[in-house]
Amino acid sequence: MKRETLQGRKAGLGDETVEAKGAAAWRLHHEAHARIPVVPDAPAGAILRQTLELERLAKNLVEAAVVVERECGTTWEQLARAAGITRQSAHERWAIDVQTWARIGRTAGTTGPTMDMVAFLDEAYAKRHPDRTDAVSADLDATRHPGSAAYEDAQRTRGQQLHARREELARAMESNNKEYERLKDSSDRDGWLRLAASRSQP
Repeated sequence: MKRETLQGRKAGLGDETVEAKGAAAWRLHHEAHARIPVVPDAPAGAILRQTLELERLAKNLVEAAVVVERECGTTWEQLARAAGITRQSAHERWAIDVQTWARIGRTAGTTGPTMDMVAFLDEAYAKRHPDRTDAVSADLDATRHPGSAAYEDAQRTRGQQLHARREELARAMESNNKEYERLKDSSDRDGWLRLAASRSQP
């Protein structure tokens, strides 16, 4: 069940997640706006390549939206209904994006501090909506709770460390399994003894 803050912001939604979604939307908008004119003498294939780049940016925006939804507590069933697909299809399509976002420590990947990008997005949005000068930043923890940035940085660093350790253990398990398969011989009745002996060696 979703939990909401007093101002309507979903609990668990990080500032960097908001930034990443906003940045993805802005990039798509910016590039799409630049593609409005059609240049008749453009090199063969140039117009298609530029349009396919918009398709890639749109895909990035969808992935960012899924991450936002998951951090807000949206279930895979609810995402599937929104996309008009099955739960399994939704999970297969986007689970890796959610996992990757967690693995990199929930960092937006933009150059510079989160609030610098947020200020830019606020300004860009306000150009078309002058009555919304803080559309992006209004509900951020950094805005509502000054001093929370250090805590979120610590949590993000801890998350990166945990994921790094998890990957290290996964690699070790894979290596052990390969060694097990190499030493195991189904036709050798003493195979388990040889395997145990190899494990006991320093």
